Amino acid sequence: MSDGGCLKDLQWCWYGLFVGSPTATEVLPRLFMGGLNRDEKFYARHSITHVVTLCGYGPPKYLSLQKMHMPMSDCPCSDVVTRIRPIVQFIHKGRLQGGGVYVHCLRGVSRSSAMIIAYLMAVFDLEYDEAFRFLKSKRWCAFPNPGFQRQLSKLFDRRSLVELLDKIGANNEYKKTMKLQDHMAFNSW
Repeated sequence: MSDGGCLKDLQWCWYGLFVGSPTATEVLPRLFMGGLNRDEKFYARHSITHVVTLCGYGPPKYLSLQKMHMPMSDCPCSDVVTRIRPIVQFIHKGRLQGGGVYVHCLRGVSRSSAMIIAYLMAVFDLEYDEAFRFLKSKRWCAFPNPGFQRQLSKLFDRRSLVELLDKIGANNEYKKTMKLQDHMAFNSW
């Protein structure tokens, strides 16, 4: 993308600063997203065991959590496609272990939405638009910036990730329960 396109799209990045919320939203059973949350009671209340941090700040360091810190700029030119695979694997493994997973950026609007949408695309084998609509039904302020939207809808190869997730924990008894709960949550939408 040219710098001119990035600068034009940058106006959308201000959106998250005004409408975002650190309040968490449960997207699927044991899968939460939101903004920066430093309240240790939140993590205990929702049995959060895994956290994906997409901004510069994460949960308190003393909390005993599995953490993936992958800061990225909320700029339409930022590359999300190369980050998707390790993040989606981390989310999936955390959920298969029976714990809660919290994916967050600063305000819970663009970066975390992009990764949750990628996860939904992989778990349910969805096109971008359908995954985005599902997420919007759960979190009204979810809105990946235009560059992330383009990357997820045009560049992201979800088929290879669908196959990868099927292999992760293939013999895990909990996987059947999680899959059933996920499909019930998705179909109730």
